[in-house]
Amino acid sequence: MDDKVYRGYLDGTPVGTFKDMVTLFAGVSIHPITNAYVSFLAGPSFIGGQTLLGLKPSLSFYFSSKQKLSGKISYINILEREVRAKQNFTSISFALGVKLY
Repeated sequence: MDDKVYRGYLDGTPVGTFKDMVTLFAGVSIHPITNAYVSFLAGPSFIGGQTLLGLKPSLSFYFSSKQKLSGKISYINILEREVRAKQNFTSISFALGVKLY
């Protein structure tokens, strides 16, 4: 991705970019009430030849008691993606789902 924004360290050297990121998550979910559940996932993230730890807590909910439509809000955190800058890679995702069967 070339968004024409220069990213560099404090000493002026450029921060490297990565084309691909693959993350494998596994974890647990807890259903405190009928129409909502909370999940916590963790696993390895493969970025530019590095293997880093990724975390993904999520809040999911159903829009009706039939559980046909669902929504999810997730926060993804890849720890120490950029070691020199001591920064994590973070993102927030929103998802909508429809149960087909």
